[in-house]
Amino acid sequence: NHNAPGLIGLRAALEYVLEQGVAQFRQHEQQLTAQLLEGLQQLPGFLLPGPGAAEDRVGVVSLVSQFAEPQVLASILDENFGIQIRAGLHCAPRIHACIGSKEAGGTLRFSPGPFTTVQ
Repeated sequence: NHNAPGLIGLRAALEYVLEQGVAQFRQHEQQLTAQLLEGLQQLPGFLLPGPGAAEDRVGVVSLVSQFAEPQVLASILDENFGIQIRAGLHCAPRIHACIGSKEAGGTLRFSPGPFTTVQ
């Protein structure tokens, strides 16, 4: 059996992307990523693995805390501010061993998307 509701939703999503234009999505993603990087780079006690410039990234910003486990920080952000992010090893424990975040429990991963707002 085909997933008819899923196919209808996929069609609507594709129509929306084509109507808005992929470039607009990328520009929005880069703008939010740049703001996120700028703000996070000012916080003491955090490391930002990866390129420093938004244009050199896809829409993902990882953060390593030097003082708290990522799951604890993710819960605080969700419960107190409504910010939903992923925490942990993200199905990639070997890369976390390479970047030095495995012992800390992984990273906090922010991924702004087309419906993410600055607020």
